[in-house]
Parts: sequence; structure tokens; C-alpha cells
Amino acid sequence: MNSNPFVGAKSKTLLYIILNTTVAWIFFVYVYPTNPNSSGNYVPCDIKATREVIQTTPKTSVSLSCYMYKGETRTEKPKKQLKKLSCKRRLPSFVIIGVKKCGTGALRYYLDLHPEVEVIGQPMNLEARDEFSVNETLRRWASRMPLTSPKQKIVAEFQYDFHAYETFFSPDKALKIIVILRDPIARAVSDYLHVQDLSFGSFPLTYRNERVSDNEYRTIKVYKNYELLPTFEQTITSHDGKLNASNIIIWRGIYMGYIQWLVDKFGRHRVVVVDGDNFKKNPAFVLKELESGLGLTPFFQEDHFQLDVNGMFYCPNIPERPDRKCMSDSIKTKGRKHPEIDESVLEMLREYYRPFNHKLQEFLNQNFTWV
Repeated sequence: MNSNPFVGAKSKTLLYIILNTTVAWIFFVYVYPTNPNSSGNYVPCDIKATREVIQTTPKTSVSLSCYMYKGETRTEKPKKQLKKLSCKRRLPSFVIIGVKKCGTGALRYYLDLHPEVEVIGQPMNLEARDEFSVNETLRRWASRMPLTSPKQKIVAEFQYDFHAYETFFSPDKALKIIVILRDPIARAVSDYLHVQDLSFGSFPLTYRNERVSDNEYRTIKVYKNYELLPTFEQTITSHDGKLNASNIIIWRGIYMGYIQWLVDKFGRHRVVVVDGDNFKKNPAFVLKELESGLGLTPFFQEDHFQLDVNGMFYCPNIPERPDRKCMSDSIKTKGRKHPEIDESVLEMLREYYRPFNHKLQEFLNQNFTWV
């Protein structure tokens, strides 16, 4: 039996220290966790809420992307990281070829926020020259694409001449074609305003006179395939007030012809049609649907988008992508205010587009908010 009284005392002291240390550790880790605020001071935080945030916050693009983001600048990662990520220039997995002024640029802009997506910055035109074979043209096309890792997909936007790309879309059976459509009346007004702005620039512009009566003429401004008058109403109607259905601003809104050609050529499973009006009102909902249709990992959330100061457009709100701001801020030609259109002209347009819109819905078996 140990007769030294100090041994028992030391054991009790050591046990006391271990017990108190354990209790203190449990308290500070599980009962009173702390977190630094913006000023560097530590404040209490909700450990349960923190765990929920960690579990529900999707992966950012940092681990997948071949690029780094600082402010509004995007630069390639160091060569060692590019090699580790197997970054290279690949052909697109998805192409956006919607009708002019239906929101193709906006859709491309917002899809780029997804960690598994890289987009080419500007709309493309394929160099379909006789001296280039299809393979050579595809090689040249791929050289213009951004760097991607194997788990990422490229989205490219093309001009709206659908038939020009038939040869290049056909070889890749996995490639999906995204078409975004909007209310054809709103599209027509937007197209008119867009061309009116362009026609005051350095583009070639001519004028011609049209006889209205024996002693009256009206001057028409001609820009490319467009014939413009001072107002939208005058532009789309003839001098007797009837709708001029041959005007390019009007017939571009008959979507059925484009869509039927795409589906017949590439198959319904490769054509994804997006409701542009719904996209403008609820981008998160539409992008979630698009994620599913394109086979992307779920990422987009409601709080990724917030209304701009004017309450007109949703702007990106993703901290990991500071390079993406409101489109109306970065692209001055976006968000033009539409003038009030004469109600009789609007009714004329509704009657004209109605059968085409219903036929489109039936053909796609898909409802649109603007029909």
C-alpha cells in the first residue's frame, strides 16, 4: 500500500485538470461556437445553421474551372493547375441559336454562372468556306473555345441563321440545341428599337420614298433588310393601316418554321426550348429546369438573383463570380424602355400571331406563358 500522500493528490489534480479541459472544450465547440465578423471580432454563431449552410451550399466553380476570378477580371490559372485539371479547348456540348431579340445573350450570360459551364464570350459565326472541310472547320471552331476541364460543358451562342449550321451540328449526336423564344409582339418592338439605335451609327443607311396617294409620299429608312418609319406602328403597317406581314420585324416572330426544321433535322430530344418571358420573370426557376434538361448538377438557387434598382431585371448575386454584374449595367443596349403601342395595332398583332403560337404549343407539347 502506497503511504506517500502526495501521489494521491497528484492523481486527483491531474484528473481534475483533464475533466475541466474536456468540459471547456465541449462548451466552446458545441455550446458556444464563435465566428469572426467583418471587423475581425469574434461573435456567437448558430452551429446548426452553419452546418445547414455547409450542407446546402453547392460547390463553386473554383475547383472545376480553368480560370481565376478577381473583381471583374478572369484569367487562366497557372500552367501546373491547368495540367492537373486536364484543361483544354473542346467543342461545345450545347449551342444557343434562338431568334433575334428573344434573350439568347441573357441566357448565355446566366448559364455561365454554373460551375460546370463555360461559355464563349460573344455570338459566333461559323466560317463555312468551300476550302475548309467539315473537320477543318470544327478544328478552327474548337480553337476559339474557352479552356474547360473534363467535367465542364461549353455553351456557344450562334447567330439566328439556323440552316447555316446544319453540317456542323449533325456529326455530334450528343450536342443539344437550346432555343429561347418570347412573346412575338414584345420581340417585334424590341427588334424595332434595336435597329433604330443601330441605324444612327456608322452602318450603311439609305432612304426611299413610298407613294401614299397621288400627292403624298412617306420616306422609309432602309437598313440592311429592315424598312423603318418614325414609329413602330407605321413601320409594321402599310399606308392603308393593314398589317404588313412581309416586314422582317413581323415574320421573324413566326417561330413554328424554325422549330419544326430543327426538330425534323436533329430530333426532339436534342432541341430544348426555353420560355423567354418566364426566364425574365423567374430566372432561377427556368435555370433549374434547364439544369435538369441538360444533365447538369443542381446549382442555381433563388438567392442567386436579385432585382436591379429599377425593379426591371434580375441580376446575378453569386459571390464566387464577381465578374458577373447586371446586364443592363455592362451592356448599354440591354433594357431599352418600350413605348406604348396603339391598342388597335396590338390587337391586330395578337390576331395574326395567335394561330402560329397555338400550333407551336401543340407541336412541342409545351405551354408558353405568352400564349
